[in-house]
Amino acid sequence: MKRWIVLGLVVGVMVTVRLGAQEKVVKEKGLVAYWSFDEGSKSIAKDYSGNGNDANINGAKIVDGMCGKALSIGSGNYAVCGGGLELGFLFPADYSLEVWVKQSSKDPQAYISKWTGHGGKPAWWLGYYQDIVQFGDYYEGGQARITGTDIADDQWHYLVGVRESTNLSLYIDGEKVAEGQSPGEVSGDNPAEVKIGCFGDRTGWPFKGLIDEVRVYCRALTEKEIKGRYDLIKSGKKQATLEVLPSEDIEAPLVFVAVEGEMEMLYDTKESIKCSVFIASNRPASKKEEKKVLLLLTNEKDEIVDKTEVIATLEKGERKKELTASFSPKKQENYNLEVKIGDKIRMKKGIIVKDIDVLSKENIKIREERRKSGNPFYRGIVSPYAGTVYKKDGYPDIDATIAKLKDLGVNCYTYLIAYQPEKELAYLPDFCKKAVEEGIEVWGYLLPPSEFSLVKEKQNKKYPPFDDDYLKWAEALAKISLQYPNFTLWMIDDFVGNSVFTLDYTREIYEVTKKLNPKLCFGACVYYSQVDKFMESGYGSYVDAILWGYRAESTKIGPAVKNLPLEINHYYKTCPGKILIPCIYVVTRGWEPKDMPDLEYAIRAAYEQTGIAWLYCLPLNPSNSRYQVAKKLIEEWKKK
Repeated sequence: MKRWIVLGLVVGVMVTVRLGAQEKVVKEKGLVAYWSFDEGSKSIAKDYSGNGNDANINGAKIVDGMCGKALSIGSGNYAVCGGGLELGFLFPADYSLEVWVKQSSKDPQAYISKWTGHGGKPAWWLGYYQDIVQFGDYYEGGQARITGTDIADDQWHYLVGVRESTNLSLYIDGEKVAEGQSPGEVSGDNPAEVKIGCFGDRTGWPFKGLIDEVRVYCRALTEKEIKGRYDLIKSGKKQATLEVLPSEDIEAPLVFVAVEGEMEMLYDTKESIKCSVFIASNRPASKKEEKKVLLLLTNEKDEIVDKTEVIATLEKGERKKELTASFSPKKQENYNLEVKIGDKIRMKKGIIVKDIDVLSKENIKIREERRKSGNPFYRGIVSPYAGTVYKKDGYPDIDATIAKLKDLGVNCYTYLIAYQPEKELAYLPDFCKKAVEEGIEVWGYLLPPSEFSLVKEKQNKKYPPFDDDYLKWAEALAKISLQYPNFTLWMIDDFVGNSVFTLDYTREIYEVTKKLNPKLCFGACVYYSQVDKFMESGYGSYVDAILWGYRAESTKIGPAVKNLPLEINHYYKTCPGKILIPCIYVVTRGWEPKDMPDLEYAIRAAYEQTGIAWLYCLPLNPSNSRYQVAKKLIEEWKKK
């Protein structure tokens, strides 16, 4: 039997040659996970680092790759490392991400990520955005992204993102192409799973292509290592990996971090504050470790109002432990939950205590004052979003859609321009014409660049007819509104999550809209966790309406029904004078927790406290129970 000897040219790079019966191995150092896909399993991608970070394959196919086998990923397919394993990808200092990819699509795509896609938690991702490779490192309060070149040429490319101290580097095909700085201390400190081929809970930025040889290190790879790996694999000499690689322990000390568990942001003055926190280490414990953890509740003056001490015990090989605590009910005020490990604060989360009944009454009062001012957006609007009926030829069936809306009894409809945008835009004037005959107001809703993957008919464009030229979109929609005054508002989805919408560009979009029709309103989707920064940055001057996904975003804030009045009140206070549109997710998604808010409560609270119930994915089907919930409420409100 022939044996293999492994000669290490550099630490972490291995070259294999035949030398009879003798075998020598250079150990990998700091390898957290290595997915080669060479085992050919359709369900599990084995982790060959020896750390047990196996990834579940969701729909992707196994094909021939750059080296051995690879993962073939289409829209909605991915591999995920979760179930608690994601807590092993918290890097208090250096780390490296390494992939081989082959793609032709120019849509936004994530190769590997530990990122929810929203919020200010530290995170990381390596992917393709704005037609170039990008490496993103997010920290509390900001982000750093460095950019490379376009690789969407249907050829294999080797990509490496490296963080060393605060320095970021991006390599393409063994060569450094970009550098930058990231001041954050801990990266990956967020509840997201590690995903190959997308990011977040809802498969954002789905990758379309082949991916191979995915590695994650808890150290910074050197330029020599990166060049050596590229040359080795490019030469075709690297063999398929079917056994766990020998490893060398990292000499860096064990570092503990705190990660938010299942807990809410808002508490009523009448309830206890219950907290769940995970204590996680940057690597498995080499022996039993005990850490004293102090959970502090502080007020706005940084005074400690309550505290509890617990001991977190990690057995050998473990790297996370869940801790729970409960504080007695507190008076109405803003607090911070601080988690202290040793002498360092490792987590800080804002907690709000409110009298929910008082809050709801205040919202209703604000809405009533605005209604009396004559603003038609506070008169009481129920608008389904999406659900347009299509003909077999792909064009919208206007008559069928209007008939369903008439049966439901709504007074507004949000017309989505997404799947076949050129056809949908062309049919919008006729839709407005027939809608006004039934007393139905029309709003328009556009995709941002990050959602262009939804488009079915692209005709050599990403989002025809204007792609990401939102000045042309604004002009086209404003002209329609001049012809049909019942077209009163147009909005853009996931506005803050797309860097194309700078403050200056947003101002231009707003000015183009108002120049053609001063009465046409412009709005943006700005989630709860983003709205403060959005307004502080000056965007409020260039939008008339702000929409946010309540039953979506609230899964990360706390799904209790009491959250909606708080969110509405916060938007009223943060966005003075703006039209507020809470989007109620009517259809339950697989990523939502089981105890999502009661649908009737959410619709009623939105309508009564903002004057608008905006219903996402409401089935326009009378036999559907959710349809009946909405119809019952609409009939109730019509009688008043």
